[in-house]
Amino acid sequence: MAEEKKSVPLMMDDLSVGEKVLLANLSLHPGYKVLVKLLDAACTTATQDVIRLDPMVQEYKRKLEYLQQAARTVNKFSSLVLRSVKYHAECAQYETENSEQDLEARVNAVEQELSTGQ
Repeated sequence: MAEEKKSVPLMMDDLSVGEKVLLANLSLHPGYKVLVKLLDAACTTATQDVIRLDPMVQEYKRKLEYLQQAARTVNKFSSLVLRSVKYHAECAQYETENSEQDLEARVNAVEQELSTGQ
């Protein structure tokens, strides 16, 4: 059986720190949980469509393949979007914390220089 490749987050290297912060803030908004709920419902509905298909219908195999592919696509899309949001939110936190630490280190260095008169 062929191994499935784990997909990389959407726009992995293309979002600015500001855009990642906006995305992180969006994921903290109360409405984000509703969006997750909608995506879960879409996945559930697509999967249930496969289960509900009557094996006695004409062209069962073709319809089954179509519904399975549709369910797979919906599930992969939903998972990819949610994992991408999580990835970018974590990156935003890391990049923001590191830039704050760098800024603080620079300020301390300048203050040190000023206090020693260099």
